[in-house]
Amino acid sequence: EEVNSESYAWSHASRNDASIILQLTARIEELGGKECAAATDLVERRRQMFNVLVQHDYGAYIAAATTIGGMIAREDLPNVQDIPHPTPAAAG
Repeated sequence: EEVNSESYAWSHASRNDASIILQLTARIEELGGKECAAATDLVERRRQMFNVLVQHDYGAYIAAATTIGGMIAREDLPNVQDIPHPTPAAAG
């Protein structure tokens, strides 16, 4: 079932136990960020995963989006209502 596989993708993800959403985010950054043409498909896949989580497992979505924190722009999240703003790194 798609919903279960998407929720599983956040919590357990892949063979190396890293979240697929985190893997996609890391790969997007390696390619030069979301503006890079080579990352377009990865950005879309991440967006799709977030959308499925919002619709079918809101708790998993909150966990995913909160963990991602400042790694992606808030406008790239489908819903920011319950997502805390990332805390800026302490100066010093």
